[in-house]
Amino acid sequence: LTGSVHEAFGCIDCHPGADHVPHEKADLSPTCTGCHDDAYTDLATSVHAHGKAEKDIVPKDCERCHGAAHSIVSSDDPKSPLNPANVADTCGKCHGEHGEAHDVGFGRALPIAAYKASVHARAAGDGRHGPVCSSCHGSHTILPPEEPKSAGNAHNRADPRAQGHDKNAAPYKANTHRAGGDPHQRGARPPDRPPPRPTRAAAP
Repeated sequence: LTGSVHEAFGCIDCHPGADHVPHEKADLSPTCTGCHDDAYTDLATSVHAHGKAEKDIVPKDCERCHGAAHSIVSSDDPKSPLNPANVADTCGKCHGEHGEAHDVGFGRALPIAAYKASVHARAAGDGRHGPVCSSCHGSHTILPPEEPKSAGNAHNRADPRAQGHDKNAAPYKANTHRAGGDPHQRGARPPDRPPPRPTRAAAP
């Protein structure tokens, strides 16, 4: 636990069955609900619950995105799988070309590749607070796009204020987000076009 966000916690905070000695291995089953019951409730309503009831969600489900429980660090830490620079790769474990979601034909064919070619990915990678997957799709409460409450529902992502474009409402409503195009590819650079050269400051 040293160096993790859980460093200050004792063993029985997460393994309540280990409050007696000796204890069986079965007593060591961890739980995250002591501190994160709201996340469990939200996750149970999402596509990532895979049909599980809230009572059946286990820490292994959390670790798929957050990393191993004993070494979870803040998302501000560059080593965190949920650091903005790493989110696409974390989601790509399932939603990438060889990921679980892709293998079963879920959603877009290559959303991660499309996102990584976008201006949003470049901004996130450069530490400029660019939007990542969860910025548009949500995190614990991701719903199918046809659901009215889904952040990915066309009626919701058509609101520029929800996407950080409040100062550019008119062009935003006219672009691919509004027209039904692929928002993952917004600002994508063609593969044969090199990145723009830095602008040289004018001589004084």
